[in-house]
Amino acid sequence: GVLFSSRGTYHADAHGRLDLSRTAPESRGSYTTAWSSGLIASMKAATGSPFAYYMWGETAQALRLPLGANGKTLASTTFHRRWSGVPVDETKLTLAKDGVDGTFSSPPNVRPQAAVLAFGGSDGGDKGSFAGRFAAHGIPVLFVGYFHAPGLPDKLVNIPLEYFEKALQWLDQQPQVDPNRVSVFSGSYGSEAALLL
Repeated sequence: GVLFSSRGTYHADAHGRLDLSRTAPESRGSYTTAWSSGLIASMKAATGSPFAYYMWGETAQALRLPLGANGKTLASTTFHRRWSGVPVDETKLTLAKDGVDGTFSSPPNVRPQAAVLAFGGSDGGDKGSFAGRFAAHGIPVLFVGYFHAPGLPDKLVNIPLEYFEKALQWLDQQPQVDPNRVSVFSGSYGSEAALLL
């Protein structure tokens, strides 16, 4: 329910065309260099709160783009943005059967390639919405919960690194994964475990 917006002032070429990937905004814009996604990536909450950030959901988001000159709106359009339209296969892993709690997401029919072991921060469980976004861009990913999930510690205390080792071993055995090119991805509190791994 929070409005996010950004703005930029530009000069079109002699034919009235404007290519944001080649044209930097004038002063007083939301960003400063030529950038095709600059208006989207630089959106800020209208409330001005430094703690509000935009989360892309799993469904396509509608964005409105007005175009104006000399203080008047000349045109406006609405478009939808999504992470990707690529289909993704998902496999649920359980602690009892696989030794880890998680979800493996991969584009279908992928040859062995670089893959990612991902996990969240202080939220704990297997609910990483960004995991499917790796797969939607062609990268197999195993997102694991490591606490605050059935069978796992309830609190973020004394989490054994061997748990993540089991996840890496499972990932290495998948036909879509090149075991020599596996990265670890996390954020916030989970970055501590990622660095230790």
